[in-house]
Amino acid sequence: MSSDKNEEKNLVERAKKGEESAFAEIVELYADKVFSEAYYIMNNREDALDASQLVFLRIFQNIKHFKGESLLSTWIYRITVNTCLRELKKRNRKPPEPDDDDPDPQDEVIRNEEERIAMEILAKLPEPYRVILIMREMNDMPFKDISDVLGISVNLAKVRAFRAKARFKQLLEEQENG
Repeated sequence: MSSDKNEEKNLVERAKKGEESAFAEIVELYADKVFSEAYYIMNNREDALDASQLVFLRIFQNIKHFKGESLLSTWIYRITVNTCLRELKKRNRKPPEPDDDDPDPQDEVIRNEEERIAMEILAKLPEPYRVILIMREMNDMPFKDISDVLGISVNLAKVRAFRAKARFKQLLEEQENG
């Protein structure tokens, strides 16, 4: 077992025992990633912050159930995706347009015209397509990890990714022509 896996296992065991410092380390290690994923899914800074807090609350409440069958990061990613999708469904709404005047440091990236257009198109996609594209194209996740996070087969993940890309390209062409 590699030293990183040993460190992760040790961190999880400490968190399971209720060590606050271990949970603080988990938050420190994953806060930026959780917020970024929440922002991509929620498409709104305030909603992403709220969802991030819920994610860490769920991690804290459920760390004792983490069995180590996947990486901690995969488990946290799955909680993040599920929490964000649950929050969107609770609100029974589509994600809002991206925040253009948001003072967040990520605004530098979002201000880029191509990124802004991509985010607008991404927001128009159905949730399953949006989530797959974020995982695969923005985060370079392997299909195996995507299937683990979403609880679907690798083949279904590939099919959804193909369809999501096709729909994204169609929406991009419509925007360029229209």
